[in-house]
Amino acid sequence: MNNPPNELPGLIDWNELFNGPPFAQEWLAYPIVPKGRLISFFGPGKIGKSLFMLELAASVATGRAFLGHPTTKSRVLYVDRENDPKSEVRDRLAKMGFVAEELKDKLFYLSYPTIGDLDTKSGAETLINWVVNNNIDFVIVDTISRFIAGKENDNDTYFNLYKFTELELKKRGVTFLRIDHTGLETDGRARGASAKEQDVDITWSMVRTKIGSFKLRSKCHRMFIEVNELTLTRNSEPLRFDWSDTPEDKSEEARIKKMIESLENAGLPKTASVDKTQAFIKDELNSSMGRNTITKLVRMRKNGYTSEASWSDEENLKPPHQLTEEDLFQSEHNAFHAKRRSVPKMEREWFGSFHVEATTDWNDSESDHYPNEW
Repeated sequence: MNNPPNELPGLIDWNELFNGPPFAQEWLAYPIVPKGRLISFFGPGKIGKSLFMLELAASVATGRAFLGHPTTKSRVLYVDRENDPKSEVRDRLAKMGFVAEELKDKLFYLSYPTIGDLDTKSGAETLINWVVNNNIDFVIVDTISRFIAGKENDNDTYFNLYKFTELELKKRGVTFLRIDHTGLETDGRARGASAKEQDVDITWSMVRTKIGSFKLRSKCHRMFIEVNELTLTRNSEPLRFDWSDTPEDKSEEARIKKMIESLENAGLPKTASVDKTQAFIKDELNSSMGRNTITKLVRMRKNGYTSEASWSDEENLKPPHQLTEEDLFQSEHNAFHAKRRSVPKMEREWFGSFHVEATTDWNDSESDHYPNEW
């Protein structure tokens, strides 16, 4: 006999849900690791994924700031079948400024474990039981391909990984991050089956730019995030990553100026066209910008790096709904031409009554190219 509906496990009580406090996403390490979520972090081999994640894990475990932002101090388990603790892990942590005493009972490091694979029931149960018994808040697996029994290109492998491990951790509110490798096509996806991206809440890809910095990008996320791209630099003393384009530096003008500096350093001529600049940014700097933003960037370079809009260029004229009386009094010419472009051709003669000369035909579109005639 089936259980009555009100006895089914997992059934939502709508009154309790709607009358409860509104959900507010918490972060273990902003803007990379949202609390209680499943995260995929991938990139090419030897780029520094493990180094980045080791700093993140130690920072969260000890409550240190990470990328210039506070962390939520949490108990962290790092499960690793990649890096040697004596020749790599210890040296890296020391260079980051961490000492054994502050990591003890905060960062738990499972090196070359003999537990079963995480896409199997037995392996998942071993990990989950240890996590629960030790009150772990955050689990990092390095690298996920080392912890699966199934084929990497088989969707069933990741369905089982989600069923046995990821879902059970998520139900318990444990944050789970898996490190992975980029696919051969380097198309912004992790290597292997398409199901890899279906079970996670957010993906982060890591790439190295031509000028030595690093880019983190999130193209797939089922939650709202304020930041989906970061530029990172890696310092040696102390060993750490820094976020070089923090949110307060995210305005279009700031991004254009920053990109102009990168183009200057990379040697792109100031006379380069929009197409050449766009291709250079993509191919040489391993970055991207919208077409309109690149157009503004090219114009600024040719005009001597000025961010002020030029009213002599029609592309910079304000749209009609943004025009104010102050605009009109400050420059009737500016308001006049912006308005002319916004109205049907037959109505131009009416608006042209502001300034009319006998030689000017307001219904002639070519008049736009001779703004000084009037």
